[in-house]
Amino acid sequence: MKNKILGLLVILLCSSISICAKEKPSNADDVITKMKIELNLTDEQALLIKPIIEESILKRQKFMHSTEAEPITNKALVKSTLLKFRKEENQELSKVLTQQQMDKRIEKQNLRDSLNRDQIFTTENQDEGVVMTPQGGSMQF
Repeated sequence: MKNKILGLLVILLCSSISICAKEKPSNADDVITKMKIELNLTDEQALLIKPIIEESILKRQKFMHSTEAEPITNKALVKSTLLKFRKEENQELSKVLTQQQMDKRIEKQNLRDSLNRDQIFTTENQDEGVVMTPQGGSMQF
């Protein structure tokens, strides 16, 4: 019983971490400020990446806005398109950032991906008897 409760608490904690991890900076300046701290950017690098970040944000916003009108969204298409945008952004950023900075950025992106809320809520943990779905969690005894 303790293991089941502990399992549920771990999943709830992961869910709250995932929600916090999904909070996005609202504009290019916020993104660059965060990148300056995380990647130790120089002022020159910050100036050079600003148009890259602005274009990337605009592309994602336009794409997401275009999918809002669809009654059913193809999640695989959305995910692949957003990953394509990320790849394009990383290619442009790699022209400005050092290899070490790019490696750290990609590592952080991979960590965020591993905390993706959709993955957590569709995972079944049969050993602990906890099943997470988009509607919430349930205990199986």
